[in-house]
Amino acid sequence: LSEFMNRMVQVALNDASGVVQVNPKFAFGPPGSGTISLQTQEMIQGLPQVERVIPFVVTALGGPNGSADEESATSGLAGLRPEDMPERFRNMELESGSLPSPGDGTGIVLGHSLALKYGLHPGDEVNFRGFNFTVSAIFKPYEGLFINNSAVASLETVRRLASLSPESVVLSVIPREGVDAEELANQIGKRADDVKVVSPRKAE
Repeated sequence: LSEFMNRMVQVALNDASGVVQVNPKFAFGPPGSGTISLQTQEMIQGLPQVERVIPFVVTALGGPNGSADEESATSGLAGLRPEDMPERFRNMELESGSLPSPGDGTGIVLGHSLALKYGLHPGDEVNFRGFNFTVSAIFKPYEGLFINNSAVASLETVRRLASLSPESVVLSVIPREGVDAEELANQIGKRADDVKVVSPRKAE
């Protein structure tokens, strides 16, 4: 997946206002292609200034049942914990269906163009990367964004399909109310040498 898609992932998954993005220091592909040590992840989660840490990964989606074409080659499959999806997609609307519930490992949310291309609707079953998903929801059209031609499923399911370790991750760090996100970003950067921190100001 291209660097352009990486940027689109961040735009789609992050409200730049107040969210600190923590990337692996060395990554040469999509989010999740580098690693952040479990020790660093635990350190960030344990900071008193942190309200919540949302991990995500992205891998190639491909077409249903192993099919592939030029368009599907650039489609991504993002992995997020279902309980984090309402927070991450609070600024995006669903056209139909509902987001997967916590613990749902088979639900998948499709971008509008992707669902239209394959004639998929909530409740339909579809096989991506050899795994049988059930369509939970479809996003409204967001032309030009990564999510329009891609999909979102459970973090653990996507990790398993792409053979990604728990260290293969990108983190969205949400500060507690009243905490300066720029200062938090600086603190994380000083305390962890295996990450590249993108503060809200840098993300603009």
